[in-house]
Amino acid sequence: MPEPERVTSNSIYPKCIRDFQIVTLHNPSYLPKDEFDDFLQGDRIKATIQMERAFQSYRSKRKKDLIEYSRRNPKVFLTLAVTDLIKKMPLLFSEKFEDKDFPVRLELKEGSGPKVFSVSGTQHRPWECFVLGDDEDHEWAWAELEHFVSKQWMFSAFTFDTRSFMAILLQDCPLPYFKLGGMAIGGGHFGKVFKLGLRAEHIIPQSSRVHEVAVKQLHVDGANDQDLTSFFNKERITLETMRKLDHCHLIKAISAYERGSERCFVFPWATGGNLRELWNRGTGPTRRETMRWAWDQIQGLTEGITMLHKDNTRHGDLKPENILVFGNEGKTKLGELVVADVGIAKYHADETAKRQAEGKNTTNKYETMRYGPPKIELGIPGKTETISRKYDSWSLGCILLEFIIWLLRGPTGQERFNDEGRNATPRLDSFWIHESNQPPMLHPVVKRWMNEELNQDWKDAPALQDLMTLIGDQLLVASLKKRKYIREFYQSLEDLIKKKIKGPITLERVGSKIKVLSTDQHIISLYCDQVSQLAVPFAKPGLPLLPEVASPEEFSLLKSLLHHCDEKHHCMKEQKYSKVPERLPTRVIDVGRDGTNSIRLLDNTIEDSGITGRYIALSHCWGKAGDKGHFCTSKLNIEERKAHISYEELPASFQDAVRVTRSLGVRYLWIDSLCIIQGDDEDWATEAGRMEDVFSGAYCTIAASSAASSSVGFLGKRRPRDVIKLPMSGGTPLYLAEDIDDFRADVENSGLSSRGWVFQERALSRRTIYFTSAQIYWECGNGVVCETLAQLQNPQSRFLGDSDFPSFGLQFYKDERIRLVQHFYETYSTLALSYATDRTKAVAGLQRRIARVFNSEVTYGIVWNWLERTLLWRAAQSGSLTRIVYTETAEAPPSWSWMAYEGPISFLEIHFAGVEWAGNVHKPSPAEGYERVQAEATGLCLNGADLMERVVLDVQDVESSQDSWMCVLIGKAKPSSDGEEVGTAHYVLLIRPISTPGEPSDIYERVGVATLLASHLTSDTRSVSIV
Repeated sequence: MPEPERVTSNSIYPKCIRDFQIVTLHNPSYLPKDEFDDFLQGDRIKATIQMERAFQSYRSKRKKDLIEYSRRNPKVFLTLAVTDLIKKMPLLFSEKFEDKDFPVRLELKEGSGPKVFSVSGTQHRPWECFVLGDDEDHEWAWAELEHFVSKQWMFSAFTFDTRSFMAILLQDCPLPYFKLGGMAIGGGHFGKVFKLGLRAEHIIPQSSRVHEVAVKQLHVDGANDQDLTSFFNKERITLETMRKLDHCHLIKAISAYERGSERCFVFPWATGGNLRELWNRGTGPTRRETMRWAWDQIQGLTEGITMLHKDNTRHGDLKPENILVFGNEGKTKLGELVVADVGIAKYHADETAKRQAEGKNTTNKYETMRYGPPKIELGIPGKTETISRKYDSWSLGCILLEFIIWLLRGPTGQERFNDEGRNATPRLDSFWIHESNQPPMLHPVVKRWMNEELNQDWKDAPALQDLMTLIGDQLLVASLKKRKYIREFYQSLEDLIKKKIKGPITLERVGSKIKVLSTDQHIISLYCDQVSQLAVPFAKPGLPLLPEVASPEEFSLLKSLLHHCDEKHHCMKEQKYSKVPERLPTRVIDVGRDGTNSIRLLDNTIEDSGITGRYIALSHCWGKAGDKGHFCTSKLNIEERKAHISYEELPASFQDAVRVTRSLGVRYLWIDSLCIIQGDDEDWATEAGRMEDVFSGAYCTIAASSAASSSVGFLGKRRPRDVIKLPMSGGTPLYLAEDIDDFRADVENSGLSSRGWVFQERALSRRTIYFTSAQIYWECGNGVVCETLAQLQNPQSRFLGDSDFPSFGLQFYKDERIRLVQHFYETYSTLALSYATDRTKAVAGLQRRIARVFNSEVTYGIVWNWLERTLLWRAAQSGSLTRIVYTETAEAPPSWSWMAYEGPISFLEIHFAGVEWAGNVHKPSPAEGYERVQAEATGLCLNGADLMERVVLDVQDVESSQDSWMCVLIGKAKPSSDGEEVGTAHYVLLIRPISTPGEPSDIYERVGVATLLASHLTSDTRSVSIV
């Protein structure tokens, strides 16, 4: 048995959380509580005392006393150990200095040496065990005293007790944080917010091993210490109020603390971000789940704010960014919405009375204008308007309006609303306007969306229409007197929910489906058999009970779908714009014939050159590698793979793919990880370039939509479907079955479909069989067929699922073709890639197809026949993109292409018949290189703040001075009938000069897009190159 290790600084430091500095937040080193036990084991303390040279002459009894003293006082022991001053322990032991006497301070008095005092407690005299002198056995050197006092804090990290909200700490006290990132993740006028780890053993009660927290460090621009203290105390009181209310939709702060001059609040970290970010991510797994979740959240948020108001507290800054999303790993993966950030909330039980007595009005300069109500912003001379809790009523109305738009139209609907507001005169900077000599009123854009734009959506969501009516009647009311309190709105909301959502429901039959009338949720499918169809005309023939997974019956159904498509459709015939290979791909897996276990890799370039035949391609998620790594082909094992592949060694998804291939009567199977040599850059580059041919040439593609990784498999058990059989007149049966036909949720929102390469695989495949956890879906050029035999159609899905992509788009006129391509690019930009530099490669085959079908050059996501439309792409949210860093400069797309960036994009909303193109951008020539476009640039004449109001930046941190920016006018809205252009929208690219050694001064790069007015452009123009 090894000798126990003594405790020294060398053994303690590696276990400590090291000190860190993030901007203005500093935290000293400390030893977490969970690490104490490792050093306090009896044998280690004993070894440390026994091996101390200064104690070698001590008797056994004295050593035993020191060992026991160390066990009782671990902080004393560890502080002496980390300073390598164990030899001083007898001095502390003799004067009965214990853990409870920490912390200590070193005090220097004129005319005497340093003295050590306990900071608190009953010890008001200096400790005599800390005496300066040269006697090593009985006195301390000056450096030793400073070292001991300094290092004591390593073992005194603060422990948060959720039962006691406020804490006052000494300047040197460590907080139990650990670093998660290198910068503040948010901030503004009121301070900075940091994302930090919090050691779980340093919070009472302990709930999990590791916490992530948001630490808000308070700072108010221009405020003195007294103002800051007052501001801190107001927010602390409000947060304590919210904690006591204990409502699941109100933030429960963990702690508030002062440490020296630092004032901070600690909150649980919202893993789902905020409501704005959730809206940008899109809706939930299914429309049904999203609607159910939304009603619960709207009711909960309203109830929470009502409770806050009852306690004489108003929020004062309600906006989507201040509503956090917690627990988004739950049932719907959308999470719970929680009202947070009360940085400018007011606790005004006493202040209201004081304000009224003094005749003063509330001052709050920092509210967000977009969601702020009328009157507050007006500042009418001679009038004093107190800010009542009806302020929050207006803000909530704005949020709920945007919430409804998102529920009905998704992120693109919200972007259309925002684009219309940006281009309006006046701009939609807030949801109300005030014209001279007129009372405030709803902004015309807001009014149009509430009363006109969404009318077409109400038939599918009547309950949301009723909610919109409530918002218009009670919350978004310009008159403060007529606007309702949130408690009144909440009562109306509860009545609506009881009546339309949670009360008795009304069902309606639409064709062969039964839906809940108030929510438009299909819940039941009606089936009949072929014989009884005439007797039950509203039901459709189908399969209420699905065959067992991977059963002969299920494979028989799939073969019949393939045969029907072969005979009746044109999906597999060579099309005008396709290049279907006559041979097999470079490598395929020979799965053998039924009844054999022979599997091997076939190399079609060497031994079996010229072999043709049908093959199936597998589309799958690789997932995380297991202990042995991914099951792949490499240079080291390729010969072994060509000789034999053991079925038992294959990952579950590959085994399932072999079963499906054999059952469909096909001999060859293509799997990327086995048919492309992994780790061989040259082979990967060659085969990636042939991906178009691989998937378009496959007899069929099988997609493992239900498998998160290749080790999971996709032929697993699925949940039984509820079915009721009802006898009808004449004895013919009618089947009522749970509606499970949801291609969007099962396929398009699956983890597999979130991958960039899979997007191309779907579009290039002529026929695809999707294996999901609910059922199998078949997709070919004629649409989607469910395993239930229901048929589904969607123009945008048809475009992507086209067996000869993108020929489906040829049936439309130019405008609709552009919309389809824009939707295609928008969708692709949201998808994940393991390597961001694959942004161009993962869609290269589709780019070539689009070019051939629409007879246009296509480079870097720009269709040159539709130059203006595709060049006016924009970040989904201003500054939300990240420039991709390429190792090889030649691979990097130019700044004018969205492929140069990581993150979702959309396109400027410009009416198709209402724009005149300027012709200021010229297609690059091969001689100049496709990375450089020539353009006529125009100067800008608006200040930086006004420009930022109108621009959508590509990336957030733009380091160049805006004074040097120019713009390229792409087009402008057609003038009104009177020819007036004052308010005409001008659509521009914003560019800035770049300084590259050896390059001329007319080289620019794109920084974003903007909608400007004619008055914002100067007459100064110049020819530039944009790279």
